Amino acid sequence: MKYRLKTIKMLIAAAVLGAAALMTGCVPQERTSVAITPDLEGRAGADIDFVQVHNDVMEAFGDASPYVFITDCVVDGTNEPKTVTITATCLDEAVEEDAEHFAAAAIRRTSAAMAVQAVEYEPGDQTDFGNVWDSFELKLTVKRDSAPEGEYLLELDIPAGEEIPLDPDYESYEESWEEQRDMILQNTVY
Repeated sequence: MKYRLKTIKMLIAAAVLGAAALMTGCVPQERTSVAITPDLEGRAGADIDFVQVHNDVMEAFGDASPYVFITDCVVDGTNEPKTVTITATCLDEAVEEDAEHFAAAAIRRTSAAMAVQAVEYEPGDQTDFGNVWDSFELKLTVKRDSAPEGEYLLELDIPAGEEIPLDPDYESYEESWEEQRDMILQNTVY
């Protein structure tokens, strides 16, 4: 019996040592590395993903936006023919000047979102709308909620390469709106 117990213990120890030897033989001796590095640069001539453009533009407007009169906005487009369509709906109380400021912001934010996807495009700034519009036709409408179909507060149909008849400096409008909002909040008694 003592002999059997000693034999069993020796067999278990041999099995453990054998398993350890097998496991150490499976450890790689050299480090491996990834041979391909990711390409983080944009590509020239890339097709624009307009779902992503729409999402980026809507995210850029955010919640605390001066464009509270806009009730709905869709940014869409096609790569062939190169067309961008911005369709917005606004409250009935909105005026054309409000729609023009919104349109300027939407156009510049759209060009910025497209410039992220394709390196040949540059986003606009306070003095221009970017070079996206040299290649893409722009169709923009802002319609009042209760207006009949086809009746727009603002309608733009700009062929590629044509000048956009709006002031690209929407930042001044947004800053003025924020100052007015803050002044009203300071004078509000709760």
